[in-house]
Amino acid sequence: MDVGAQRRRLAGVSNRAKRLRISPSLSAILSGDPVGIGGHHVSFNMAGSFSGQISISSIIITNYLQGHFSSEEKTSMTVNSPVLSTQDDAICTITLNRPKCLNAMNEPLLKALKGAIFNANTDPSTNVIVLRGAGRAFCTGKDLKEHQELGLNREAAQRAITLLHETSREILFGEKIVIAGVYGWAVGGGLELMIACDLVVLAESTRLFFPEMSLGLFVTGGVTTLLPHMIGFSRAKALILSGEQLDAQAAKDFGLVWRVVADEEFEEELLQSAQKISMMPQQSQRDLKKIMIAGLQQDIENAFEMEAEAAERSSLDQETLERVNANLNKKDES
Repeated sequence: MDVGAQRRRLAGVSNRAKRLRISPSLSAILSGDPVGIGGHHVSFNMAGSFSGQISISSIIITNYLQGHFSSEEKTSMTVNSPVLSTQDDAICTITLNRPKCLNAMNEPLLKALKGAIFNANTDPSTNVIVLRGAGRAFCTGKDLKEHQELGLNREAAQRAITLLHETSREILFGEKIVIAGVYGWAVGGGLELMIACDLVVLAESTRLFFPEMSLGLFVTGGVTTLLPHMIGFSRAKALILSGEQLDAQAAKDFGLVWRVVADEEFEEELLQSAQKISMMPQQSQRDLKKIMIAGLQQDIENAFEMEAEAAERSSLDQETLERVNANLNKKDES
């Protein structure tokens, strides 16, 4: 059966019978290819009805037909999408897919990420969400080139902050357990995403830091409440102010992460952790997440509001823009 016939057949299958399985599961997506899974084929299974090989474009169409990306807020996945979502049994893996710029967060990525997490949280076939980055980094935070290009644009600054906070809400207050698989770099907004996740599996070569203060920017994602709760007030303030880099072991010692594993064991450990969580009773997990965050929810919402005001002020500051430009020029020279 050719690809066109397969697509037509998929369109007629009832929603309750649909199931995607992606193979090779994680390594193909995270190869560092700028389009992630662009050149790979994927194994396909449809509730035992047939199996074979179809191209990634067919997977995209199937995902759309399943309703995973059916509304305006639910992003349609394409080969060049800044965010990729794959389903393997009850595990939804969401991959930040801008490896050439170390998965820096621009507006399209934030929109896609918010939609992908919303979809996974509301998909009854998903028990656990894995959030990770393609290539050599988890996420290096704000896309400074986008910041440079937009200049002192109030509306763009407000959109970016709102999207990041809405995404953080989906992670923090959504039903599903979110495991961050962090490899390489987790910087600024990327570190904030990691902190919002329920569990973190960290490769031992990973480095983490907040560069915002040195650039005149401001932290977001509720981190001004979450981080002191996790590691203590004084330590959290020092970490944000200083921009000091933490290695993986220090992050674990601080209480920021669940597990640190050797780089060569990272993929296996992340998959095993997700499988273990996905097979546990779901209602008790969801109740635990809801109850444990409930006491902090109002404080986090207050932090979102104050962080948004501070982040907007800093984004519209001429000196901040000059620091960002100088930082980018320095990188270009090196």
